Amino acid sequence: MQTIPASALTRFDGYVKELRSLLESGSTGSKDPRLIAALDGQPTSKIREFVKIDALRKTGTFFTGTRLATRVLKGIGPIGTHPTFDPACGTGDLLLAMAQTLPVLPTFEDTIQAWGTVLAGCDLHQEFVTATKIRICLLAIKRGAPLPVEGLDLRSTLTGIIRANGMRHEPSLNPQIVAMNPPFSWVPAPTKCAWSGGSVSSAALFVDRWLNLVENRGRLVAILPDVLRTGSNYRAWRESVLKRASVEKLSVLGRFDPGVDVDVFAAVFRVQTPISVKSNPWKWYKSEAPSTVGDHFVVNVGNIVPHRDPMKGFTQAFLHARSAPRWGEVARIADRIKTIRELFAPPFVAIRRTSSPSDSSRAVGTLILGKRGVGVENHLFVLTPKKGTIKECRELLQVLKSQQTTAWLNQRIRCRHLTADAVKSIPWRLK
Repeated sequence: MQTIPASALTRFDGYVKELRSLLESGSTGSKDPRLIAALDGQPTSKIREFVKIDALRKTGTFFTGTRLATRVLKGIGPIGTHPTFDPACGTGDLLLAMAQTLPVLPTFEDTIQAWGTVLAGCDLHQEFVTATKIRICLLAIKRGAPLPVEGLDLRSTLTGIIRANGMRHEPSLNPQIVAMNPPFSWVPAPTKCAWSGGSVSSAALFVDRWLNLVENRGRLVAILPDVLRTGSNYRAWRESVLKRASVEKLSVLGRFDPGVDVDVFAAVFRVQTPISVKSNPWKWYKSEAPSTVGDHFVVNVGNIVPHRDPMKGFTQAFLHARSAPRWGEVARIADRIKTIRELFAPPFVAIRRTSSPSDSSRAVGTLILGKRGVGVENHLFVLTPKKGTIKECRELLQVLKSQQTTAWLNQRIRCRHLTADAVKSIPWRLK
């Protein structure tokens, strides 16, 4: 697993020492702006200052922030005495959000000791572990705990928060609540991974592992990349999750933040062993409409990869994304290619697979007419009308142009490429 550069961690450690000085100064009040900043967005802004965004993307490290942590944990309720764990705690935003519900006792020492029996977590970087402990102590002061009577030994404070790898650490007690914003990096799938091979999202592995460590009837709360919710490559992962847990709540959050080009969702999983499929009918996106595009069209992916195909066979008309005008109709295709691939018979509608939630239209189509078969690039979907009529194709273009369709797709799939399943599921809305 890739880690944040040592030079950046050294600079962040200097900031952690400033936090410690603030804690030990003996003059910190609950309304001290330095304290408020330390509990709000300052740690994340410092990380952004010290670590280049490319390094954060490479490691898949995106820090939660106070507001997102509060939003994700809303509705979980007071955690009481339930043991909790964050296996990728970073600077502690999710643990702080849970600590907001814990009682403040007459002394600082009693408060932190009580909180330490509930709050636990780990991170790869000691600098982040130390920052998490200090911020939790500062939160106790902000919430009204008296200042510590004596100097604070962080080694013996909040001992459940440690430096460790969340994919290997074994908690002493199986937690009732696991809250995580795991790394989004790509890593090789473990040899015994039952739902995938090759490279997989480390976030998927974190959920897969920690679902097995949560107490039965406990909860796992996670911020996850949207590809896990909607990507066809993660269908088996989703099925594996639903064999062990039900989904109590799912929120599509959109882009993680303006500086991070990753769309995310939040989910609350309730661990249930054993679980009945009949009692767990959750879908990872909105229910399908009574009638969908898949009811009217056969959906295929173009089968020609220009730079990899052998370029053998007969010369055929060739459609690619650049030669398919947005919302246009094409009766004659000028480009040609040698191919032995199966051709698609017009009429059909070609849809660009590349699609971003920021686009004004998520599913941009082109109507292809004519009497001869067409070779189609794999960057396009081919939608062939089941009744074989041009009228159906034109109706489909109107459906795709609808802002209702774009809004629906923005909930259904936040990835930068549409999937065949998503296209088939588009509601067939005609006025």
